[in-house]
Amino acid sequence: MPELPDVAVFRNYCHQHILDRKIARVTARNNRVMKSSPATLRKHLEGRVFIQTGRHGKYLFLVTDTRELVLHFGMTGSVRYMEDPEDIEHAPLILDFDDGTRVAFICVRKLGKVLLIEDREKFIEKNKLGPDAYEIDKALFQKAVEKGGSIKSRLMNQKKLAGIGNIYSDEILYQSGIHPEKKEVTEQEIDTLFTSMQRIFEVCIRHKADPDEFPSRYLTKRREQGQPCGICDGRISKEKISGRSSYFCSRHQK
Repeated sequence: MPELPDVAVFRNYCHQHILDRKIARVTARNNRVMKSSPATLRKHLEGRVFIQTGRHGKYLFLVTDTRELVLHFGMTGSVRYMEDPEDIEHAPLILDFDDGTRVAFICVRKLGKVLLIEDREKFIEKNKLGPDAYEIDKALFQKAVEKGGSIKSRLMNQKKLAGIGNIYSDEILYQSGIHPEKKEVTEQEIDTLFTSMQRIFEVCIRHKADPDEFPSRYLTKRREQGQPCGICDGRISKEKISGRSSYFCSRHQK
């Protein structure tokens, strides 16, 4: 599932390609991805211009002067800009611009969301989203993760900390040397988690969330049971933790 770094890359991509382009036509499929009707999307987007982009956790916001188009990417969502428009299968939303270009929201498994909102803060509050994990300060981060179940489940709790899912929670814990099932974490360990999280986000966004481009020591490049650890002489283990398949090194993550 696209997590915070992936959505940050989508935001940068949209910021580069679709700002200041006038929307000439909206094509929307009326399926479960659509949380606003195709008629509502056409009414409030056709003739408008995207003037800004935003992100909170795993949500992308494309902003006009009156509404914000919200995209949630589910398991397989992505956005694609085309200078030479072509038909796109599995695209519940296509926006054609008046200069002949097009952007499509692609969602193969139909687990994403598309909707229009007027107030982002109210949307965040309604969906009970915690602070954005990349923008949070250390004090709020400590408050978000100091109590609860396993440290992995705390990192993934969107009500406490928005943006981290299964893959990046594993990466943060791996780089921090903390076992995902650990429940009692010290203040020093929380400091380490915060520093690792910020560094990992920076590196992954810089490499456009492409695991092939990540440093060789990153867990995401060796996310398979029995693979050699990139940090110590251990091997990667796999267990079900917080209901998710979790990968870690049992040697340096005690």
